[in-house]
Amino acid sequence: MKKGRFIYWLISMTVAIFLIVMTFIDDTYYWIYTLLIVLLLIPNFILKKKEQKEIMDQAIIYSRDGDGKKYVVMLRQINRKMIKSKNSRIFDDILYTNVYMDIGDFDKAREVLDRLVEKEEKFSDFMRFFYYKSWITYLLNYDDLDKCDVLLKQLSKLIDSAPKSLKSQYILNYQLLISKYNIRKGIYLEAAKKTLKQIMYNNPTPLMEMSCSYFIGVIEVKMGRYDEAKKLFMYVTEFNEQLNYVKKAKKYLQNLNTDN
Repeated sequence: MKKGRFIYWLISMTVAIFLIVMTFIDDTYYWIYTLLIVLLLIPNFILKKKEQKEIMDQAIIYSRDGDGKKYVVMLRQINRKMIKSKNSRIFDDILYTNVYMDIGDFDKAREVLDRLVEKEEKFSDFMRFFYYKSWITYLLNYDDLDKCDVLLKQLSKLIDSAPKSLKSQYILNYQLLISKYNIRKGIYLEAAKKTLKQIMYNNPTPLMEMSCSYFIGVIEVKMGRYDEAKKLFMYVTEFNEQLNYVKKAKKYLQNLNTDN
């Protein structure tokens, strides 16, 4: 809730309570009081939708241009104007870690993840799911697969107990993580490729498409299909160069061109 909306909310609720009391004291103007209450409350809903749209618009822009640095700056600007609960602030931090890792700043992501360790026991299941997701993404970058395995099992348990409204979102994130995990281990590569293609189909944003294309390219390298890998890496390198997997795609291309 932005500070301006919070002030308006306090004022409107105070006036609304006063008008409700007036309806009990004198019901002569009941319908007028009721109309005034409705008119007072409507802007709250309009302002709330506007705030949500502002945040969603930034997420859409990021999914299209892959400019993680700008995305973090814009989110911080928005959040500075907001009055948020402690848990909401923590969830924002978890979100930032994913963007930091997208642009290759794993040290900064680790700093935030470490800072949240002591608070994790008080997390809701929702926050815990995305906190573990961030840790797995971090650990995969350093091939710490044993710890990934432990956290993936925890995610599976959270999916089993998740409400229906969240289950599909959890499963999508889990499928993406398990595919990356299997690629790192060099197992179930064809299944991982199929899953990544399905994720791209269901989430056709440039950010997701390029990320999945990179990992499919890695699969092709591991399977010895170097020409296919080159095509995919060439495609990925056309996207935002600040992204970590774009940089990695360029390195793969250099190595493949040198070896072949």
